[in-house]
Amino acid sequence: MSDSVHGSPDARPEPGGVPPVPSVPPMPVGPPVPDRAPGPPLGARESLSRAVFGGFWCLVAVAGVVAGMKGLRDGDFGGFLLSALVAAASGCYARYIFRGGRFRILFW
Repeated sequence: MSDSVHGSPDARPEPGGVPPVPSVPPMPVGPPVPDRAPGPPLGARESLSRAVFGGFWCLVAVAGVVAGMKGLRDGDFGGFLLSALVAAASGCYARYIFRGGRFRILFW
């Protein structure tokens, strides 16, 4: 059964039709991006500083998540939102420190 608009299913496509989909992904456009060379090794003081400051803010982020879950369980939506904000901000700040950020704060 042939349709006048689409033709038969086993008919060949016309030369001006849609090209077949290639099985290989296209090559990237533009020059290749060179890999960044690794920086100099970290000293003991820098490693310790990252561990102390980043670890502290990771603990603050975990405490924020726990407090948020408690607030959500108790029905305190405002406390949940505040705890989620604290957890997100301190988690981002810990990531910044672990990735080499220079501005470091520690609250006790």
